[in-house]
Amino acid sequence: MDYQERTYHGLQGDAVRRQQPPRSRRRFGRPTPGALDEDEWLPPVILVEAPESGPTERESVEMLREILPPEYGDFGWGYNGTGTSNAAIAVLSDALDVDPDVIGLGAENVDGAELREAFCVEVLTDFCDEWRLNRRAVLRWAAGWYHQRGVTPVPDILRDPVWAQSLF
Repeated sequence: MDYQERTYHGLQGDAVRRQQPPRSRRRFGRPTPGALDEDEWLPPVILVEAPESGPTERESVEMLREILPPEYGDFGWGYNGTGTSNAAIAVLSDALDVDPDVIGLGAENVDGAELREAFCVEVLTDFCDEWRLNRRAVLRWAAGWYHQRGVTPVPDILRDPVWAQSLF
């Protein structure tokens, strides 16, 4: 297993609009065909980026991929609801290298469901329209959650010596 640091970058509301490249320019005060309507709703997104610190370093950050929302809903945060649970599933399953079904909304694994909902309440409900969270922070949070509750076994990544060495 190869540990790779990455940053999760969530965008919703106006933060999504600011990240969208303009589809076209306004001409004579009217939008040209294909232009973004200022009132158009854009779904929240979670991007996976190469880690960079500070706003100036992130201006030209490398985007590794976008995490796609589930077929049955969108992402969300800043509240506790289905969108927040979907975002928790996406971030936790990616960071922990586990199948999303292990912690998904229909998960039969009680520990996985509790992990997901704790992440929603303790982390995602406090986020604003735009946020960044590095993988190491997610893993530290998850390791603490497993330890506090005495839940075993833990995901393989939390036993990986390479990840543990990245803490120092």
